[in-house]
Amino acid sequence: MKKFSLISFVLVITFMFSSMAIAAKPQPPTPSGTVIYGCYQKVNGQLRIVSASSQCRPSELLISWNIVGLQGPAGPTGPQGPAGPAGPTGPQGPTGIVATSTFSGSIDTISASANQFVFAGPTVNVTTTALQRITGAVQAPLGTTTSGVASFNYDLCYRTAGTSDALTNFTGANPSSGEVSDTAGRLSFTAAASVAPGAGTWQVGYCVLNSGTIDLNNNDMVNGWVIVTEE
Repeated sequence: MKKFSLISFVLVITFMFSSMAIAAKPQPPTPSGTVIYGCYQKVNGQLRIVSASSQCRPSELLISWNIVGLQGPAGPTGPQGPAGPAGPTGPQGPTGIVATSTFSGSIDTISASANQFVFAGPTVNVTTTALQRITGAVQAPLGTTTSGVASFNYDLCYRTAGTSDALTNFTGANPSSGEVSDTAGRLSFTAAASVAPGAGTWQVGYCVLNSGTIDLNNNDMVNGWVIVTEE
């Protein structure tokens, strides 16, 4: 009876240690899409790929490795590829300012009751092609000594050089308007405009259309510039 009790005790102890050993087995890490798990045979080195929840055998060792870590170092830079074909030639860009001219001088009396523009002061000649433009700015102090108010239009004008043709004002139907009187003294009026007259040589300057009844006879010096540019 004693012998049976000793054997029973040994079996109970063996069972307890076996249960503890099983419980102490390493558990696989939390599953991950970038981790591979395997059971490595410690005797012959064989490896079994298993899932994250698998248990290795007593003769095996649980191992894991990260897939990202399997990437090797970057290789050397490859050779330069051949050059591509040349693209089409783009359109010719503008050349900017072609010529610059200035003009300056005194303004004579500008008679009243006029029906067209007349130049006020000195002018300048410029030459353009069909694809060029004239742009300018000019100022002139104008006045009258006659009692009353003189009303007039002013602008930049041009005509074919060397002729007595009627003047064409740069802004067409939109010239600026001004007024002076004997009591106000001289006032300065500035015109700035641009026009594409076509090919030719042109006489250009400050111009006034004095259609009122009072002469502009108290004027000073006109000062201006014009440039020729590509369209």
